[in-house]
Amino acid sequence: QTYCGGNVANASGWNRSNSGGKPNIVGQRPNGGNGYGLYDMSGNAWEPVEDCWIDSYRGNQPTDQAARTSNCKNTGTSVLRGGSWDNDPMALHAATRKRPLRSRSNHKGFRVARTVNF
Repeated sequence: QTYCGGNVANASGWNRSNSGGKPNIVGQRPNGGNGYGLYDMSGNAWEPVEDCWIDSYRGNQPTDQAARTSNCKNTGTSVLRGGSWDNDPMALHAATRKRPLRSRSNHKGFRVARTVNF
């Protein structure tokens, strides 16, 4: 299993076994960063993505890595990905997805991004 930043869940992200029962400050895991310099993409908080919900990707997966935005149930509702601080380490990968609930919790978050000119 591969996680953002490596193949060891506890070194790459926050999960039930290493979080102390709460969300944690981003960037504190030894292997938590990916090639883009983004940290804690595995675990810590479920994050919404552009994909909308479909029951199964079997026979219906995008072939161009684009976000799924058509033929969806509950169009306009983003999928949550990545797992949270309270999940088992096996759930902390980008393929794990969850239907978003219309409620607040410290299991869900979002990422603020900025453009950097290199």
